[in-house]
Amino acid sequence: MSLFKLMFMSGLVKIQSNCPTWLNLTALEYHYATQPLPTPAAWHALNLVNPFLQRLSVAATFVIEIGAAFLLLAPTKDVRELGCRIQIFLQILIALTGSYTFFNLLTVAMCFGVWEGESDFGLTAPVKGEWGKALKKAQLFVSYCFLAWLSGELFSIGGMEPGIKVNLETSSWFKRAGIDLLWRAPEANKFANEWIPLTCKAAFYYCAITNFMAALVGSWTILFTHKVRKNSNTLAVYAFRLFRSLTFITLCTLTPFIASGLAYPLFTLTDELHQQKFPLTAFPNDITQINLPSIEAAFFKIMYNKKASHGYGLFRSMARSCEERSEELSMRRFATGVGADEQYKAVREDGDKWGWAGKPPSIVARPEIVLEGKFENKGKKEEWRELNFKYKPGKLDNPPAFAAPYQPRLDWQMWFAALGSYQHNPWLVSLIDKLLHNVEDVVNLLDETTESMEGVTEIRAVMYDYDFTRVQNEWNKGIPTSALMSEEIAHDWWARRNRREYIPALARDNESAKAFLEQSGIGESCDEEAHAEKSGGLEYWLYQVHQNNGIWSIIIFAFLGAAFEKLDAMGLLEWLKRRSRRANRWNASASAKEEAEIEAEAEAPPSSNPTSKSTNKSTNKKKKIH
Repeated sequence: MSLFKLMFMSGLVKIQSNCPTWLNLTALEYHYATQPLPTPAAWHALNLVNPFLQRLSVAATFVIEIGAAFLLLAPTKDVRELGCRIQIFLQILIALTGSYTFFNLLTVAMCFGVWEGESDFGLTAPVKGEWGKALKKAQLFVSYCFLAWLSGELFSIGGMEPGIKVNLETSSWFKRAGIDLLWRAPEANKFANEWIPLTCKAAFYYCAITNFMAALVGSWTILFTHKVRKNSNTLAVYAFRLFRSLTFITLCTLTPFIASGLAYPLFTLTDELHQQKFPLTAFPNDITQINLPSIEAAFFKIMYNKKASHGYGLFRSMARSCEERSEELSMRRFATGVGADEQYKAVREDGDKWGWAGKPPSIVARPEIVLEGKFENKGKKEEWRELNFKYKPGKLDNPPAFAAPYQPRLDWQMWFAALGSYQHNPWLVSLIDKLLHNVEDVVNLLDETTESMEGVTEIRAVMYDYDFTRVQNEWNKGIPTSALMSEEIAHDWWARRNRREYIPALARDNESAKAFLEQSGIGESCDEEAHAEKSGGLEYWLYQVHQNNGIWSIIIFAFLGAAFEKLDAMGLLEWLKRRSRRANRWNASASAKEEAEIEAEAEAPPSSNPTSKSTNKSTNKKKKIH
């Protein structure tokens, strides 16, 4: 249920946000360059893939996140396997074009759990033979038909936006062919209102029935299947079996309600769903009204407080304000990189020159913060130099780098800081303060050293609008602000423009910076000695374990569990057990033989040459043992 909630909500909220980039299916034309930590593959995907294929990819993303998510809840393993393959394919593409740390690994681990898991506890045996093959094909055919039906409901091919002038004689087929999203927020809400209650009710009752059957069969197997050994305490054995049986029945009983608690955030997608109590109460049966809502609510409250059940909205909107879309296509102040250039005014007048397939040009303006330091030079004038980061965009000729599954927190947070002001990100002022004091642990977060930071007197933060450099092709020429590749920028990966101030220049021990940090609750600036003293404390290391090892333990246990499951399926674990038992038996027999020989030697009469005989016997014993 968690995987279904993650994917379905991620897809539906994109339509509900009314963001023009998602409604126009042009989101990927911005996303590759504006995501937090792009990779080299993102540069190639943005430059070498035709906009029609880009928009087709956005359409496929909607089908995968909204439609294929329902396949993950299918009662048959073949359909769930198809849904997992589709989701894993999407996660691989995301991981190739962007560094999202452990997010893709966690999603794939969840897919393996749905793929390999037995939702019915093995109670329904698969149909074998020709009938089994025919049943599998029928299930997959129905799944493909569902995805095809949803695609037809979502999209139309060949549509043009009204009022855009396109020269059909000179334009290429790809430029004339368009794909449009038919749904808007009302259609998405209607789909959720119809499908979410039905899906949750079906999942709950299927889970309840299979868990009830599993509880009966499992408890009977635990109590009466295995015989009690002769020398065992019969009462103690049956008491332990009864305890195991009751524990198993309790888990089977609680599982459907836990699943309902995990699914509750789905009922916050629309106002109509939020007014409903819980999935069970939709049935007019008196049995389902007995305290079940309160039980489900209790489970949801527990998981909510433990941060185990929340809604999702990955890249819900590319903009700060997407609710209104003017007729002049003036998309102003978009957060993650939708340009607000004046060139949009010329789109209506000359639509064939700018844009693609009747839609406005995708002008990328990724807001990026750049730190600059002023350094003292002996006998020379002080100069400003740009400070280098390890992963985030900075120097124009630095290529994007793969970081996953490592989480470069500072580079990641710099992306979020660029979406707001420093008043909402006081930690950035604290970062500048520690860099001015040349704190080693903080300097190491950047692609700098304490030696390279010596002599810094002031640091300031400026902001640019970044974009990938563009290959000279038909669709990149249709973007007014694109930096087309030339001899001057042949080695550049990035282009930037619109420099403006983000944080004014701050000197060491700046009084206004100290007051700002104290007011923000961060405290006064620290020096290297105090920071090193804190780093050696037990509290610091416990904090590090809590911050880092918790999430990695989930990943490690997930992969170890999958590895042991595969080894068990291949029969290797049973083979190792047999080898271990055989070795133990052999060692036991060898030690028994050795003891018998020692006893026989002690009882034997003395010989003329005892030294040679004992030497021969010990040699023979060693040969037998080895």
